[in-house]
Amino acid sequence: MEHTLTEGRVSTALLRFALPLFALSLVQLLYATVDALCAGSLLGTDALAAIGAASFVVVLWISFFSGLALGANVAVASYFGARNHAGISANIHTSLIVSLIISACIGLVGSIMACPLMQSQNVPEEILQSTATYVQIYFLSLPFYALFDMGAGIMRGLGNSKIPLYIQGIGGVLNVGLNLAFLCLLHSDVEGIAWSTLIAQGIVCALMLLCLTRLHADYALRLRKLHIDTHECKHILSIGLPSAVQGALITFSNAFIQSIINTLGTHEIAAFTAYFKIEILCYGPLIALSQALSVFTAQNLGAAQYARVKQGLLVACALGGGLSILFPGALYLFADTVVGLFTRDADVIAITVSIMRAVFPLYFIYAFVEVFVGICRGGKKTLYAMLIILSCFVGGRCALLLFTPLTTLGAPGVGYVFPLTWSAVLILMLAYYYLVFRKRVLCANR
Repeated sequence: MEHTLTEGRVSTALLRFALPLFALSLVQLLYATVDALCAGSLLGTDALAAIGAASFVVVLWISFFSGLALGANVAVASYFGARNHAGISANIHTSLIVSLIISACIGLVGSIMACPLMQSQNVPEEILQSTATYVQIYFLSLPFYALFDMGAGIMRGLGNSKIPLYIQGIGGVLNVGLNLAFLCLLHSDVEGIAWSTLIAQGIVCALMLLCLTRLHADYALRLRKLHIDTHECKHILSIGLPSAVQGALITFSNAFIQSIINTLGTHEIAAFTAYFKIEILCYGPLIALSQALSVFTAQNLGAAQYARVKQGLLVACALGGGLSILFPGALYLFADTVVGLFTRDADVIAITVSIMRAVFPLYFIYAFVEVFVGICRGGKKTLYAMLIILSCFVGGRCALLLFTPLTTLGAPGVGYVFPLTWSAVLILMLAYYYLVFRKRVLCANR
C-alpha cells in the first residue's frame, strides 16, 4: 500500500499522486451536496433550509480536522522517506488516539449544545428543531470524520492517495443509498438524512482503520500499540494545529465575507453563489497539487534528497501555472454556458460572468501561492504559512471589504479583492522561502 516519492521522474510522481487527491475532493463535494439534494427534492424547502443553516458548523469542523490531519501526513511522510519505521508506528498510533480524544470531546459538547448553538445563529423558529437535530447527530459522527481524515493523512504520507479516494467513493454511494432508504422506505425527515450520513461515515472510518491494519508489519495499526507518545503528540500538533486553526478561521472569515456580499442584493448573492460553485474546478486541482508537493517534500527531506526537493518546486510551479491556464481559461471562454447551468436569470448570468472575467485571468497568482505553501508545509513550517495566510486572507480581505464602499466596488470589484490578497500572500511566501526556508534546506544539505 505504500509508495515512495523519493525515486523516479518528479513530474510523474507529483501528477500520479495529485490526480487521486483532486478526484477525492470532487467525491467529497458530491458527498457534501447529497444531503441537500435529497432534502430539497424529497422533503421540501424547510428541510433544505435546515441543512443549509447547519452548513457553517459542518464546514467549520471538517476544515479543522482536515488541517489537524496534516500533522500526521507530513510527519509520516518524513519518517517514510527516512525509512524510520519506529517513528511511523509511534506517529500512527498517537495521531489516531489524539484525533479520537479531541473529536469525541468536541462531539459530546456540540451534541449537547446543538440547540443553543443554532439559536445563536438566528435560525428561524420554524426550522430550529430540525436544524438542531441534524447538527446534534452530525456532532455524534465527528469522531468518524476525524479518524477518517487522520487515516487518509497517514496513507497520503506513505505515498498512497488512491486508498482514501476508493473508500470515500464507497461512502458516497452508501450515503445516497441510505438517504433514499430513510426518506423513501422509512418516511423519515431531516433526522433520517443525518443518520444516513453518520452510518455511511462510520463505515468509511472502519474501512480506513482496516486498511491501516494491513500496512507493513513494523508500523501497521494494532490495538495493543495505541498510546500517546508525548514527543510524537507535540510533533503532530506543532504541524497540524496551525493548519487546523487556519481552516477554522478562514471558515469564519468566509461567513463574514458572505454577510458583506449579502448587502449587495439578491442578484449579486445568487451570482456569487454560482461563482463559488464554479470556482471549485479552478482551485481544486491546485490544492491537490499543493498537498502532493507537501508529501513529496516531506518524504524527500526525510531521505535527505534536497536537490530533488528544489526540483519538485520547479516542476510544481510549471504544473500549477499550466493548471491555472487550463481550467480558469476554459471556464473564461465558456463562461455564459457554464453559468447557464446554474441559473436562467440573465442579470445573474451577467454578474457572474463579470466576476469570472475579473478573477480568472489572475488565477496563476493563486497557483503559485498553493505551490509555495505546499513546500513550506512539507518542510514542517506550517506556523509561518498560517500567519501569512491569515493576515492576508482573513485580515486583509475583511478589512478591504469592510472599509471600501461596496457601491463603488460592485460585484467584479469584490471579486478583485481575492487576487489582491493572493498577491500579498505570494510576496510574503516568496520572501519567506528565499530568505529562510531555502537557506535552511541548503544548510542541511551541507
